[in-house]
Amino acid sequence: MPPLNAGALVAQVLKQAGVKNLFTLCGGHIAPIYLAAAKMGIRVIDTRHEQAAAHAADGWARQTRSLGVVVVTAGPGATDAVTGVANAFFANTPMLVLAGAAPVKESDRGALQEMNQIELFKPITKWARRVTEPDRVGEYVAAAIRQATSGLPGPVYLELPIDVLLAPINAEEMSRQHSLFAAEPSAASADGIMIAASMLNSAHAPVILGGSNLWWGEAHEAFEKMAAKLNAPIFLNGLARGCIAPAHPLFFQHARKEAFKQADVVVIVGTPLDFRLGYGKFNPKAKLILIDKTDTHFGQNRNHDVGLAGDLSLVLQELTDAIHPVALRQEWFDFIKQAEQKTHAELEKMMQSDALPMNHYRLLAEVIKFIDDKTIVIGDGGDFVACASRVVPVLKPGNWMDPGPFGCLGVGPSFALAAKLAKPDHKVLILHGDGSFGLNGMEFDTAIRHHLPIVSLIGNDSGWGQIRNPQVALLGEKASIATDLAETRYEKMVEALGGYGEWVEKPEEVVPALKRAFSMGVAGCVNVRIDPKTLRGTVDLMRGLSI
Repeated sequence: MPPLNAGALVAQVLKQAGVKNLFTLCGGHIAPIYLAAAKMGIRVIDTRHEQAAAHAADGWARQTRSLGVVVVTAGPGATDAVTGVANAFFANTPMLVLAGAAPVKESDRGALQEMNQIELFKPITKWARRVTEPDRVGEYVAAAIRQATSGLPGPVYLELPIDVLLAPINAEEMSRQHSLFAAEPSAASADGIMIAASMLNSAHAPVILGGSNLWWGEAHEAFEKMAAKLNAPIFLNGLARGCIAPAHPLFFQHARKEAFKQADVVVIVGTPLDFRLGYGKFNPKAKLILIDKTDTHFGQNRNHDVGLAGDLSLVLQELTDAIHPVALRQEWFDFIKQAEQKTHAELEKMMQSDALPMNHYRLLAEVIKFIDDKTIVIGDGGDFVACASRVVPVLKPGNWMDPGPFGCLGVGPSFALAAKLAKPDHKVLILHGDGSFGLNGMEFDTAIRHHLPIVSLIGNDSGWGQIRNPQVALLGEKASIATDLAETRYEKMVEALGGYGEWVEKPEEVVPALKRAFSMGVAGCVNVRIDPKTLRGTVDLMRGLSI
């Protein structure tokens, strides 16, 4: 038996932390890690590109509320992962990036794939370090895990040169137990709770919005109880979709803009006032209460009246205890229902259209017939996914995933791999734009090799519609430069990789095709022709980016 090395120590600490999977693309600088991890029972999922591996680690963390781990080799392996790490950074995903590097003893000598990787990752991680002493490898891996999962979570970067990984480690070091998770639940200040409660108790037209940290903090039940006691309309974004049932009497989907314009108190829980919320440029007279795990973004873009930071379940419970129950807000709800119904009626016309090619909403009407509460839907596209976010109901917490605030296309296959690993009893459906499918479509090979039967439904409008439509609307039909694609038969590519594929043109063909795809037991692709002119005439360049 070969002597234990520091690569095995890395795997041992991951095992102690409860890591079940790591995502990688093989490389000589990191082989000691993934070889040892496999021996210790950690499943190694090897992708076709390091960006996809990083997205998969991000997706695993989001779906399981636990640490995601990606292992990438030196030089181009590390640079390939940058986009995936950046996407996780802006989504506050707890992720550990383990990167190989050239030998310490060959530093600054022009070694293979030698470069300053640390400086590349510092702007897109919470914490970035390089280990040069083998006997400190376990200590550094444990510290990285604590950094990724404490406070405001996020990706961290740990660089491990190959000569450090190959250094022998004694059995005593391998058996050492490390302190891995330091965070303890914390409550908000009592004064802040009372001020917020006073504002809500005097509110006539309050509104509440929940964001992704509701999901991360498992706080949706406390959130619903607070909203019910206050009798306030609820809106959701990001990973919070599904945290309130679509049929809940307080839940609304289409009237957020109108509600925020007229509200006298706005409560934002678990998300910043970034572009998705118009940078807080809603009713300037409204009182603003911010509630989140940390106060990192409090005061960004707009002054707030009260900020409550702490464990979301605890904070929401304390606030619920302090507010008075309200039985009825008839006038306020009538106003919001009217705005909701107006938008719904406009969308319903498109969802019932018989015109061919199908418009985006007509295709989604068929998707709605197919999904159930054990279907995880992953949005990876521009206009098609923006439309889906408006009409596709999310029936359970965790059943919706999208890129997040960075708006990175290409996450779909990787997120789907991770979701299927996390919840093998669920159907995993990617809603793909044809442009975004091309970014990481080769990950269907990964899905097939690892026996993960995910399915992509492509809304194929032969172009980058979200960019093409405003270009053409502003400058005319000839201005579709750099936005047109061919009507490519992507399903045949999936078939060539060993999966299942179908081409669809009519609404009545969609559900049967999806049923067949999911029944095959392999990864599949249903490629659907949709009308490229559905959303023509719209000139809002930010359309769809606020999902």
